[in-house]
Amino acid sequence: MDATELSPLETAARELREETGFVASSLQHVCSLHPNTATHRNLCHTVLALDVMPSAEMAHEAGEDIVVETMPLAAVVAGLNAGLLAQAMNVAALLLALSAAGRLELSLRP
Repeated sequence: MDATELSPLETAARELREETGFVASSLQHVCSLHPNTATHRNLCHTVLALDVMPSAEMAHEAGEDIVVETMPLAAVVAGLNAGLLAQAMNVAALLLALSAAGRLELSLRP
């Protein structure tokens, strides 16, 4: 988050627009997690973006080389075991966001 930003929602809206050129009609804060409390003091905020549409120009910072690729959700979930998302915080964020969106049931079996 930039020092001038007051919330993860504000940051998420800006980052989504700058890095992908997409905007969301609604943003929902899902959770804030520590990536590794032994070595980092920062938080990773997970924000669910709903009704996302392309509508803005990307505004990459120097050194950023970002290509936007869309995939069907089923293909993303199916690729998790094969390492499609190699970073554990990304997998956790995805699963928690899917649960918040009502697309994934995170409950224990009896």
